[in-house]
Amino acid sequence: LLILRLRWLTVVGALLATMSLALVISLLLPKQYTAETSLLLDIKTDPLVATLARDFATPSYIATQTEILQNERVATRVVKMLGLAQNAKAVEQWREATEGRIPLETYFGSLLQKGLKIEPGRGSSLLTISFTGTDPKFAAAGANAFSRAYLDTLVELKVDPVAEYAKFYEERQKQVRTE
Repeated sequence: LLILRLRWLTVVGALLATMSLALVISLLLPKQYTAETSLLLDIKTDPLVATLARDFATPSYIATQTEILQNERVATRVVKMLGLAQNAKAVEQWREATEGRIPLETYFGSLLQKGLKIEPGRGSSLLTISFTGTDPKFAAAGANAFSRAYLDTLVELKVDPVAEYAKFYEERQKQVRTE
């Protein structure tokens, strides 16, 4: 304490320099807005497995859903939902950045994923989707688009195999009838 008392000008100077640097940085950086939405996951476990290993299925299911949310397929769907392909400024940005080498949906999908943050609830089946952007309306639209695209993708993942099986059985049925 004696050293600090003797060097009080140095301590106050360092404190003021740090505070002024933080103020300048916060004024120079663009404002960031974060929008959040929550999804309730429908976790259905096998009754026999649930009695033996109650907590093992839930974390893996939530991790799987988090991976689906961060998938390029969902991000591409978000780009389409937000209509970035029809935005002249966005198309110009894409052309300047990639010179047309990367598909527009892939380019903007990866950019949108940088603003995405997914947090599973502690001990619950909730997923919180946070999307950060420089415009508050776009941040809200991004969070909502990610949740909608996730739900659409889940339906697609469940329906596509069923449609493939139906197609196979119809072909097989036709083949059996002709035989």
